[in-house]
Amino acid sequence: MKKWQWTLLTAIYGLQIVLGFFIKYPPTEEQLKILLFFHAWGNLSLWILRIFSLCALWLIFKIWKRIVSNKIYAWSILTLSISPAIFNLWYLYPILLIKIFLIVWVFSLIKPFKKWWLILFLILGLIAFNRYILGEKAAIFNKFSLDEAQNEVMIRFTKEDSLKEKIDLPLWWRRISYNKFFFVYKGVVAEVLPYFDLETLYFQEVSPTEQKSMVMFYWPEILVLMVGIYFWSRQNTRQIRYLFLLSIFDYVFSEGALDRRLLLTMWPLSIVMATAWVEIIMLAKNKYILAKWSLGIVGGLMVLAFAFNFYDLKVREEYWFDNRPLAFQFWFENLEKLNFDNYKKIYISSIVGDGRRYCYFYIGKKCDDSKWIFNSFDLKTDKVENKTIYAGFAGEFVGSDFKNNINSDWKNEAEAKGLKFYGIKSLLNTIAYKYGNDIGVAVEKINEK
Repeated sequence: MKKWQWTLLTAIYGLQIVLGFFIKYPPTEEQLKILLFFHAWGNLSLWILRIFSLCALWLIFKIWKRIVSNKIYAWSILTLSISPAIFNLWYLYPILLIKIFLIVWVFSLIKPFKKWWLILFLILGLIAFNRYILGEKAAIFNKFSLDEAQNEVMIRFTKEDSLKEKIDLPLWWRRISYNKFFFVYKGVVAEVLPYFDLETLYFQEVSPTEQKSMVMFYWPEILVLMVGIYFWSRQNTRQIRYLFLLSIFDYVFSEGALDRRLLLTMWPLSIVMATAWVEIIMLAKNKYILAKWSLGIVGGLMVLAFAFNFYDLKVREEYWFDNRPLAFQFWFENLEKLNFDNYKKIYISSIVGDGRRYCYFYIGKKCDDSKWIFNSFDLKTDKVENKTIYAGFAGEFVGSDFKNNINSDWKNEAEAKGLKFYGIKSLLNTIAYKYGNDIGVAVEKINEK
């Protein structure tokens, strides 16, 4: 890499560290697993883990140099480094970062990519990591079930038989199209096809999809991709094809937000786009006017996209990040204001996950006390208990609604039951359907007097 490229890369990660410091986003479940394994909690430990994660990402980039050519290496990692999805990787998901590290490291050892059984071994290892380390039971596992396929076949036959005007086709013909093996095939294909999703990869910042996920590439880069595909198709592309193959299996055998499932896809795409950048720069040096204008316009749009999107992360963290850690952060930061010795029970909602790890992170060993109850509660049917703290969703205080229509005046309704609220917050996205978007911390009012 040239000196100016190293300087730019250093500046990019310096800005990301500053941004991460000002966002003050709470730890994820992945980070808590690692922190509590080492009996470490608190924001200082969290930031030490994040710095280690950033160093691990830097190591991945060093190994990446063994896979791509020197000519496109710098542009490949620059393309990745400016992505909010890569920021999301080191900032929030260290175990996912370990997966990327292992894949890139093993892949760098497989040369010259002619032994197909090594690629098969890597694919099987990738599936096992997702299933047993990340604990992700992908939907495709259910598609392999013959019982599910057989039920769908019976539903199809029943619907046909109930038609007033029968479809008069030979039984053998119906058996060809309506059988459980064909429906297994249909289900598997239905899981694979959404992988080719340009909306998530390139247009998330412009027209966000319904499923929350981080910006992966900026929309001007779709133009770079088109140019890159042209030049990439004229070269020896076997290793990139294998990378795409790995990314497809990673997508199909994982679950969660789309930016996490498509994360591995970004690496071969970065090679394609880096190829385009190199070729466009060479054409510009040879005084091709169109190449110079294209380089200037797309480059300028990329700078603006980088600035706008990272600023947007700061001002709208609830829009881009997972809101579950934000809910636990709100509950425990309000709980810290109370004197726990005055209460017999402390309920922490379990609707969006087990709050034990967050309790240890914010409060420490006090969470070992038996007064802590990490379970959902329902104050619509149950009475408010004496000397008790409640931290949960609006629906837990006044009753759930299957359409998620919680009365806007739910606070007054809850206070009429004998509660006093110490904090209420409205989340941007629904994370506990049927229980509303509002969360709160309340105590038994009689005890407060």
